[in-house]
Amino acid sequence: MADLWADHVAPSLHRIQFGYRADPTDKRGNPEKENARADGMFVYGGLGGYIEIKSARGEGWNMWGWREDQRDWYHKWCVPYRIPLFIWLNMEGNARAGSKRNLQAQKYPKTAWLVPAWFMLVIHDMCIKKYGQDTLPYHARPGINKKMQADGFDAVNMFAQYELKWLGDKTWDVKPWMLLTDCANSATHTINDSIDRSE
Repeated sequence: MADLWADHVAPSLHRIQFGYRADPTDKRGNPEKENARADGMFVYGGLGGYIEIKSARGEGWNMWGWREDQRDWYHKWCVPYRIPLFIWLNMEGNARAGSKRNLQAQKYPKTAWLVPAWFMLVIHDMCIKKYGQDTLPYHARPGINKKMQADGFDAVNMFAQYELKWLGDKTWDVKPWMLLTDCANSATHTINDSIDRSE
């Protein structure tokens, strides 16, 4: 699997390359044995972690798109060893990436966020316990859960600090600090920092 960030691009732009996932215990390689494993890895500045890619068509994402077996893999392999996992979430919205967002006019361009897994679990837990649903809206507009509207509970607001900038030509700008900050903080995270699944 390719796991290095390209060094020849601008300092603020790094591209993750995803490749074939081989099973090291099987000489023939069998990625089907690791369906729950994250889609890719990254290494930057001596720190590294995993990235799971998720996409949502339209203007909301059912958070169970990050499957239970994938969450179990995160708890089994990442949490005990304090290895960061990020969820790369794409929401298609209703306009092209790079278009100007206009919440009042309900114009939502395709958007991507790079969210730490532990925070994604917190958001999903809030979705269920506070709002009684699994779907996180792109924008809590009229017609969406009224409590979410009142609280501004949506991807635009909750993931604001993790939003990626569209550079065109199928490229998103990933600031290294978005990854490195959480990598550094992961040393202090414990399993108690994410959702207690026994609740």
